[in-house]
Amino acid sequence: MLSGRASFYGTAFSGRKTASGEHFDHQTISAASNRFPLGSLVAVRRILSARCVVVRINDRMGHRSRLIDLSREAAVRLGMIEAGVTEVEVVALPKYLKGHENACLLAFLPPLHLHASDGQDTGIAKK
Repeated sequence: MLSGRASFYGTAFSGRKTASGEHFDHQTISAASNRFPLGSLVAVRRILSARCVVVRINDRMGHRSRLIDLSREAAVRLGMIEAGVTEVEVVALPKYLKGHENACLLAFLPPLHLHASDGQDTGIAKK
């Protein structure tokens, strides 16, 4: 998981070609980042509100002071339009979460730690 600052593309960027070759549309859910491969899906969570959105990385950024630049629609869903720039956490989605309706929630769950069993309830007899 990476933490940093997020901003969003203004509507003036609509129609411009992205690094992936597609044309940017501020009404779609997408993002630019230098930290994730083009085409990857990432979950972005706004720290102050815990709102979350899954975006596809389709562009690169010309600056390094921010972690991610979101499309306007993704920024609306995070509730960050008035703030302009906000603190976020970003995690690449594992393949098994792609398309899952709760991908954001699941992406930010703490890792599951399994403890060694003492032999109870496992069907294995202790010696």
